[in-house]
Amino acid sequence: MSVIDFAIKELKPATIEKAQIELNEIHESFPSSIQQFRQIILDNEGLNGCLEDAFLLRFLRARKYDMQKALALYLNHYAIRQQYPDVFENLKPSLVRHVFVTGIVSMLPEATSEGHRILLFRPALWQPDEWPSSDLLRANVIVVEDLLQNYHEAQVHGLVVLVSLSGFGWKHACQLSNLDFARRAARLLQDTTPVRVKAVHMVNEPAMFSRVFGLVQPLLKPKQQRRIIFHGNSLKSLHTYLPPHLLPCNIGLEGTGPPVPSPDYCAHLQSMEGYFEFMQQFTVSPRATTDKNGKQSPSVGTLQTASDSHIEPSLLNNST
Repeated sequence: MSVIDFAIKELKPATIEKAQIELNEIHESFPSSIQQFRQIILDNEGLNGCLEDAFLLRFLRARKYDMQKALALYLNHYAIRQQYPDVFENLKPSLVRHVFVTGIVSMLPEATSEGHRILLFRPALWQPDEWPSSDLLRANVIVVEDLLQNYHEAQVHGLVVLVSLSGFGWKHACQLSNLDFARRAARLLQDTTPVRVKAVHMVNEPAMFSRVFGLVQPLLKPKQQRRIIFHGNSLKSLHTYLPPHLLPCNIGLEGTGPPVPSPDYCAHLQSMEGYFEFMQQFTVSPRATTDKNGKQSPSVGTLQTASDSHIEPSLLNNST
């Protein structure tokens, strides 16, 4: 297995300033914050998650260095892997290559003026009779995980999701309009992945899509609901947020950017095979356990909120 690069990559000066203002990150002292967070995790028996500095930093940034919220997110990151083994078991790019080469899921090459990377999702290209909906979720997880691992600026700036629904028909709606899929999609969008989703743009959505969205919407927090923008068939509205030069030239959105799928990007994802194999080794106990002081720690088998996560007051300080 190839050596995995978990080095913390240096941010641009403007991004360092943004991290300080928006995420409470003190650039000079974040190593001590990482060590503090690692110790909190180690004090919870039954947790055998990844403890690499760069990996832990994702959770701290995603929760603005609030240790209790970061711990809840870390627990959820592993809890969802137990809840949905069909999505997370043996999660590797090679097993969902068909999703990438058909251009259903892509990370576009250029960021917005605010630094947000753009995740493109085109579910209408999916053929439900050829492979399951879980492959859609697996591909999205891989793309976001790759972003967090290789483009650390995105941990600060976050990403936006562009859902292009041209061609979305009843065969797609019937497969996706069930509560189980809705729950999975909602949980992946919030509280289980250390990424800041700044906006979700829906374009060319047909009337039948309301059937799918109607199941997902009640499961989203109000803040996430407010970040979903419906453009209908108005490219003028979409271009207000995502100008043409950011959009692929071959997906019917009057974009002038490189076409999708990108052979180079697909090849890059396949090169991440070793990373995803490495991450498969980490497990957590499905039982609620106790920390070293005998206190009950959160159950790893269920999704947590910050209030569910128990951290010793002595472990919390003002270092961040």
